[in-house]
Amino acid sequence: MPFWNRKKSSSSKLQEADELRSKYSVVLEQAAGVLASETLLPASKTQIKDALVYLSRHAIALGASLESLEPLKLGYAHLADFVSEETAGERNQLDGLMMDDVSTLDDMDVLAMARQMANSDVAGTAKRSTEEFAKLLAEFEERVSQ
Repeated sequence: MPFWNRKKSSSSKLQEADELRSKYSVVLEQAAGVLASETLLPASKTQIKDALVYLSRHAIALGASLESLEPLKLGYAHLADFVSEETAGERNQLDGLMMDDVSTLDDMDVLAMARQMANSDVAGTAKRSTEEFAKLLAEFEERVSQ
């Protein structure tokens, strides 16, 4: 249930939303630049989205500009970086292989790495994450302006 539909005082809703934003900010900072498991999130994606929208609407009601909401908007869109645990694990495993010292790899290692990359959907996952990021940017703007 969205924060604004709960039967709590406005200050209580605001505090709850800000606490969730704060916890999410810590996770987002730790996972910056990589696909991470959504199990790291402090709440469901929906709850985080609702909290960020609630905080944004509150800020606008107090006279904040849309530009000042950019950190909340980007946080909303970066939810696209959180994927299933399985997908995040595959991506991290491949990233680890690619970070190995190339001079220590033999032909069998390179072949195994190529097979693993071919059998995984890392490129597709990255593309979907980028598309989801763009979708979430637009979704945020639409929800905040309602």
